[in-house]
Amino acid sequence: MAAPQARQVPEPWTLRPELRLGDDEPGEAYEFTRIVAAAVSPDGQVHVVQFGEPVVRVYDSRGRHVRTIGRDGEGPGEFRALIALGFLGDTLWTYDRSLRRISYFAPSGAFIRSEAPLPMPTPRSRNDPVVFTSIATLLRDGTAIGSGGSTAVAAATGAVRSRPWFRMSRAGEILGTIVSVRISRPMALTRGEGTARSGLFGPQPLSDEPLVAVTGSGRLYAVERDAASSSGGAQFTVLALNVNGDTLWTRRVPYVPKRLTARMVDSVVNERAESFSKRGLPYTAAEVRAAVFVPDFLPPVTRALAGEDGTLWLRREDGGTTVDYVVLSRDGVILATLSVPRAVSLLSASGDDVWAEETDTDDVPLLVKYRIDKTSTRSR
Repeated sequence: MAAPQARQVPEPWTLRPELRLGDDEPGEAYEFTRIVAAAVSPDGQVHVVQFGEPVVRVYDSRGRHVRTIGRDGEGPGEFRALIALGFLGDTLWTYDRSLRRISYFAPSGAFIRSEAPLPMPTPRSRNDPVVFTSIATLLRDGTAIGSGGSTAVAAATGAVRSRPWFRMSRAGEILGTIVSVRISRPMALTRGEGTARSGLFGPQPLSDEPLVAVTGSGRLYAVERDAASSSGGAQFTVLALNVNGDTLWTRRVPYVPKRLTARMVDSVVNERAESFSKRGLPYTAAEVRAAVFVPDFLPPVTRALAGEDGTLWLRREDGGTTVDYVVLSRDGVILATLSVPRAVSLLSASGDDVWAEETDTDDVPLLVKYRIDKTSTRSR
């Protein structure tokens, strides 16, 4: 079903900062490294997960640290590698990739229970596209939406070319495929020969493979964003699907392609090489450059965020001091456009509130709460 052809002009929204956590507040609770997920409870408390930190930090609507949930370990209420969280009513749920376990917590932060660890799928062949599954969100009907993945080697050699997204039971049983999306070959850095050969595989920084975002109401958005090969008639496509894989609507968004310059490529390559160096990985900028996929044009969308109200926030091309967003309604109508500093990465959108990670001039991450300002539109 095609999306309704909206005639309204997108509103020019603005994000106004209300709180900045980590700027002046003392203590470890206000020191951030890299935030990977955030979810807001019904009473307005934001729950935050950081990369490599086996806890959930909780802050109230005024930015005060309320509690820290969990600790490092494998016991009840403990974590190893958190990658997702959300709410079913006022109950917090978390998903731990390492333990393959869903855990539930009361509003007080008290541990309630855990689901049994998800079983590892049995590969049907050496190049099976599903050798592991991962949960992205839980649904109110007792099921979940998750994705399947294969080995990096299989993807790097082109043996596996797609990633399936499933409706799953919370015990890990695959109930049906919602959609399969094309995947790009990863950035593969290899050294040595024979038994001494070693390799590092990671996502392509300039990949134009489809993006997927899911909502707790059981909707999946897929964004087709092939980097344009010409400047005429370019568009990217957004599909909304339900848990049965039925297409709810399709929206085609025209855009003017932005050519990828040598300076942009050098910036990406140097950033990756510097990141590897900080981690003690001896890969040079020349090796990274040889492994990076370089399209002629920038991918038109670099991130997709599903708001808790069903809106879809699409971050456009990088490359300047600011980055534009396009916001679609749950019905596929283009609601608004806005620009934010490039250092701002949106984490959660709920009603008129947005939480984001923002790096300051010293590259120190801050947790920031914004209010969506629509007054310029209403006053016209």
